[in-house]
Amino acid sequence: MNATDAADTDLNLNIELIEIDVLKPSKTNARKVFSKEGIAQLAANIKQHGVLQPILVRVHPNDADCFEIIAGERRYRASKKAKLNTIPCRIIESGDVDSLEKQASENLFREDLNPIEEAYTWLNLLEETGLTQQKLATRYKTSQAHIANRIRLLKLPEEWQQKLVDGEIPPTFARDLVPWAKYPQVFEALPDTIEEIRNNYAEGYVLGPMDFREALEEALHAVTVSVHEANFSVTDDLKKELQVEEFRNAWGAPIERAFNTDLFHELQEKAKAEQKQFMESSGSGSKSTRKNGSLFNDDDEDGIQPVEREVQDTRSPEDVQADIDHAERQAAKKRKEQLGRKYADWKCAWYQQKISEQLDHRKPSDGFLFKLLLFYSITMDNGVNDFRGEHLRSSVKTWGGKIKGERYRLRANSWEGLGSVQSSSKDLAATTLAQYILIPIGHNAFDHSQIGEIAKELAIDIETEWELTEDFLQLHTKPQLLELSKEWKFPQDGLEDLKRGELIDRILEMESQLRLEFEKGEDKKQEPASCPKALAKTKLPQFV
Repeated sequence: MNATDAADTDLNLNIELIEIDVLKPSKTNARKVFSKEGIAQLAANIKQHGVLQPILVRVHPNDADCFEIIAGERRYRASKKAKLNTIPCRIIESGDVDSLEKQASENLFREDLNPIEEAYTWLNLLEETGLTQQKLATRYKTSQAHIANRIRLLKLPEEWQQKLVDGEIPPTFARDLVPWAKYPQVFEALPDTIEEIRNNYAEGYVLGPMDFREALEEALHAVTVSVHEANFSVTDDLKKELQVEEFRNAWGAPIERAFNTDLFHELQEKAKAEQKQFMESSGSGSKSTRKNGSLFNDDDEDGIQPVEREVQDTRSPEDVQADIDHAERQAAKKRKEQLGRKYADWKCAWYQQKISEQLDHRKPSDGFLFKLLLFYSITMDNGVNDFRGEHLRSSVKTWGGKIKGERYRLRANSWEGLGSVQSSSKDLAATTLAQYILIPIGHNAFDHSQIGEIAKELAIDIETEWELTEDFLQLHTKPQLLELSKEWKFPQDGLEDLKRGELIDRILEMESQLRLEFEKGEDKKQEPASCPKALAKTKLPQFV
């Protein structure tokens, strides 16, 4: 029977054998993937028992001599494979929207419908019926959130949609990928991070949702840069240009990272260059003024802004001198405050290094190690876990434990790694904490004052253990360097004429020579440089 003959009958009740050649699959059917094995099995069954359930068709809207399959395309394909000439069909009158809804009803409740096919089914229904997601959810007995999540999958690159169809990635992971669909670099990095995590397991291991999420986080870190590393001011407008996104790591801590890494590095280099220029000009004693639009946000060294217009001065000479003296005192006070802040940071870093050395040599008691470990354990949700995770992984590897991935961001991974270590727990604690303690303040679990308290408990004394280094001298301007050389009673001949960099080299040369002579006992009158009084008195601030 062909479509023209069927048109003269009661189409809603008509079940006829129709030539298979005049049946056409519907273009609106979202189901595109049919298992070859499943079709072959159904074809074998049809050869033995025939088509037990007629397929649903209508007269083709664009070709009256053919029929469009509304429901039953799988049976149609199997019948063709079984080489049938005709197939039983139920012919109905149906408009486009009604046909689409009947296709959806058949497809949506099949277990083998893949997520992408389901997504297209929901999308077609929304576009053709005009119904909202909520009304569709009510009609098809599902949730609005489920419909929305499925449709979002269509934002993924086609390659990753196919991975989902092929079962290479689970739907939950595909949903995690959707927010990053606009960043192709993430998807370029993902295969490598997934493969890296897969290599940590025995052959045949099936990666779980948490493994895929770890791979995604690794990929995000590989193609972005942390905004917190910026040496320039990151405004809201600049965040848009840098393509800054916030996401939460596996510990739940919020992280801001920039996807426009080229612009970030360009601004970073510019900021460093301006900072270097500022430091050089400050060190040479010249007045530093800020350029318009400068990314390096720091005050002029002496706090005095140049005046470009002439104003008649009615002050007496005494008042003028008093104002000059006041300005100089204010500038000196400001320079002293700036140096105090630098001293606090340097002193804290120095303490951290000394504490790390003691930890590494197992000097602290078991009770002290326990206190440090306990403190770190209760601060693991502060958003600074990437640093500690890397150090923990390194320590576990050192002591023969199991490592997983490049970072420990998952609590389960951390526990699994620690649980695989067979060495002394005190040794592992000490080596790990020796690395943790060196994490810069701001990312560390401790603040400045707490580092000072640890140093005090370990009897670390900066006044007796301090030694002169170049990085310490770099904290100072030229006038401050001259003051230090006087405090140490170094020879002053020619020092005033040197540039700041030359002055630092000269001080280091004198210190090296004096220390050598002092250790040999050749000159007991002139001692090497001792800890500056201002540094010894510097208090480490506490940040709440």
